[in-house]
Amino acid sequence: MVEKKRQIRKLQEQEKVLRKRIELLQKMIALTSDIHSGKIKSTHQKIRTLFVEIVWLQKVKKEMPELLCELEKFGVLDPISVPVRVEEGKCDGQLTLPGMDGFIEKTSIKNRKLFAMLFFEKTHFIKNHNGITMVEMLRLHDKTTLSDFNRYLRLPVSGGANQKKLAQQIAENICEQPLHLLPCLSDSAAQVLFLTDAMEEEMELVVDEDNVDDFQELFMWGLLTLEIVKRDDLLYMALDIPEEVKKHVLPMLYHLKEKGMEGREIAGYLEEGKNYTLEKLYSCYDHMLIQIKNILTMYGSLEENSIYSIYQDLTGTDCGQDDFLRFIFLRGTFYKEWITGQNQLTKQRYISLSADILEHTIKYGEKQITNYYPYQNSQELEHALQDKLDLWKPVRTLLSHWDIDPDELEDCIVQYHMMISCGESLSFVMECIAEHFELEDVVDIACLWRAFVTIFLESPCYTLKGYSRLQAEMAFGLERYHDMFEEQPV
Repeated sequence: MVEKKRQIRKLQEQEKVLRKRIELLQKMIALTSDIHSGKIKSTHQKIRTLFVEIVWLQKVKKEMPELLCELEKFGVLDPISVPVRVEEGKCDGQLTLPGMDGFIEKTSIKNRKLFAMLFFEKTHFIKNHNGITMVEMLRLHDKTTLSDFNRYLRLPVSGGANQKKLAQQIAENICEQPLHLLPCLSDSAAQVLFLTDAMEEEMELVVDEDNVDDFQELFMWGLLTLEIVKRDDLLYMALDIPEEVKKHVLPMLYHLKEKGMEGREIAGYLEEGKNYTLEKLYSCYDHMLIQIKNILTMYGSLEENSIYSIYQDLTGTDCGQDDFLRFIFLRGTFYKEWITGQNQLTKQRYISLSADILEHTIKYGEKQITNYYPYQNSQELEHALQDKLDLWKPVRTLLSHWDIDPDELEDCIVQYHMMISCGESLSFVMECIAEHFELEDVVDIACLWRAFVTIFLESPCYTLKGYSRLQAEMAFGLERYHDMFEEQPV
């Protein structure tokens, strides 16, 4: 018995090691798959990807050095080109570095494995004044990214504008109106910026898997600069805060952190007369995210003007459309809480939970319904959300009796909810369920059918602008949406 327990413990330890190995492999492959497939083309993305990759490679070397050979098999150590600034006149022979004149050059690294190993042993993350400006950092983005950033800040985007013009417009707006950037600056990233500012020149920064995303966020907006420097046979990831950020952004952040500001001085969606410190502001942002997600959960997709109007009606605030949409883009779209898209025919812009929902809304949305289902306030919307969840309890109970893995069950519920909300017929949904679970028992099918009929008729439908099929009949006489056997989405 004792021997069996010992064997079980040994197997459990082996399983733990294997899980960790798989987790690290998956992380590294995910980090590098885009860059090695050619999807990442901009210098900015390549440098930032390499920055993150080095952090995780160092973690691998520390915890599972034997994994390095496996990483090579998966192509994680394939060749890549990045800028390198060289501060001495000769190379140690492990890297091919053209342009030894001290300027940044596009450098082709012939042997990525040697380069990675050199990083393992000799790379340091330091604060080092490099004179790179905010505009120069932003210009490393591709034109599409810069255009998106301009739109997120509610700045005009001209089709003929080049990368330099787009980058300058972003930097000028942030320097003139640093409060505009607050929604896309996370609390942890702000703390990293404070710590970096407090450090002396040439001091080493602590960069690990816990804070690497915060550094990435700051690089994205040019609030921190990054370059690879080779000096005295050592490689450095050299970071610095641009002078524009020190002059215009940091003073505002310190003021918010230490004293706070009146709500309406920051943005129209904040409470007038109330003082907001940085901590209180981030708490408010979290609350707003929940409110907006609740709205999108009920409606699926909304035009820019509509989500602004609905938010105002539900919260009773006159928040200003530019401030509100800036929050939508910077706090939501930028962090992938939801997506934004455009109807190519009408040029109308939408905010949506997903691309599939947006496509169904545009393609199958009922044109006779001109207004969205009205809720009087946030509390009524929250009650409706709970009612929507309660509709699924019978289905959840039935499916749980079939010895289904809990994660698989939740995935199925999400999938079926999406199908019904996007206008699929009940008969089609039931066919998918029967095929997935290989249902043959007539009683099982009948019980599920009965539970799904209630959901089908009473659940809000994205293609009906938040009305349920029953509500659409009562309000607009659209009884055809009761047809449970339509082959195409309504």
